[in-house]
Amino acid sequence: ENYSADFGQVIKISDKHFGKKFCRAWQRLLYGGWLFPFSKIARNINCKKKSILFTFCDFDPIPTKLIRILKRKNRMNKVVLIEEGVGTYSITNQNAEKTFGRTTRHILSALLGAGIQCRAMGDNRDIDYVIVNDVEKYRALDKAASQIVLRQSKSTIFGDSFRFLDRFLDKAVRDTLETVKSDIVFLGEPVWGFGDLTSDECAFMEHIVGLFPANTKILIKPHPAEKKGKYTDFVRRFENVELVDERLNGVPIECLMGDVMHPQMTLSFYSSAGINIANTFPNIFSVFLYKLDSAKTLSETIPLENEVINDDVFVGPFHNIGVPNTDAELREMIAAHVSAEKTSTDNALQNGGYPEIDVVMQSLLDGGEQKA
Repeated sequence: ENYSADFGQVIKISDKHFGKKFCRAWQRLLYGGWLFPFSKIARNINCKKKSILFTFCDFDPIPTKLIRILKRKNRMNKVVLIEEGVGTYSITNQNAEKTFGRTTRHILSALLGAGIQCRAMGDNRDIDYVIVNDVEKYRALDKAASQIVLRQSKSTIFGDSFRFLDRFLDKAVRDTLETVKSDIVFLGEPVWGFGDLTSDECAFMEHIVGLFPANTKILIKPHPAEKKGKYTDFVRRFENVELVDERLNGVPIECLMGDVMHPQMTLSFYSSAGINIANTFPNIFSVFLYKLDSAKTLSETIPLENEVINDDVFVGPFHNIGVPNTDAELREMIAAHVSAEKTSTDNALQNGGYPEIDVVMQSLLDGGEQKA
């Protein structure tokens, strides 16, 4: 909307088949492998025109292929990595275990012409700009040495949530927003089983629900990438657990927080959305469960092959983040931050523009000169 007049065509590359194994293989072959020259994306890359690629990922086969082709066409083209979550601050795992399953997966991907890159997010030499929430933390990483690091205007993004919801939802869905109020919101994550609810995940969630008083309403907000109906059977087993209207599944949870949900606490394994919420809404306490003893089985099965998560990202300016190690610590957090007397949900939202995007766009107008 803001830049198309000066920069011409804006192309959105969607990923409609994420989570379906067969479709993922076909997608990698077409968009990240040998059939790339026949894809719609390839036809949009014009070597005579300078281009900017904005991406949330730089190591999966599809964005890796696109980045490589874009730079090969014209070295003046720019690649911008936008912080997607805690993985942006991870470092490449130099001691990743070479299992049979992992090796097989790499071989199959290579046969498709879409080889898997064994590195962490941001560890791509072709990245020109990185837009992150915590500039200082990212600049301390080795991978930032050759990149221009810009601060992300997250508070502005979420401050614009009502306008976003107005455009994203039709009236019938907007009318359901009054039904999603809850003191506790559990944030779904498509970490295991391609979006299915695994038995280990189900057992863990059941254990967590059991730590709350029976009269505490817990609302589950599935991640957009999770399969439809993932939590349906689970919710039926509890009187105090409900699901967000499925028509809201595709809405970023941060956009539902301040003026819609008004929760006192969010729960997640290690969702990046929980950090965004904590850094934007001082009165919402965000709890990350990945260090709990009861989470050990899940922790051991997280598919983090090439990266090591930086625990330092689970901190915030408002001291409203909790990472319990035991059930007793989690109960203490519940007692301290969840009460019958609701407090107003203050926020740190801002209105304004996106100066980090302006910097990137101006570099293209200036002939590709990089300006910090």
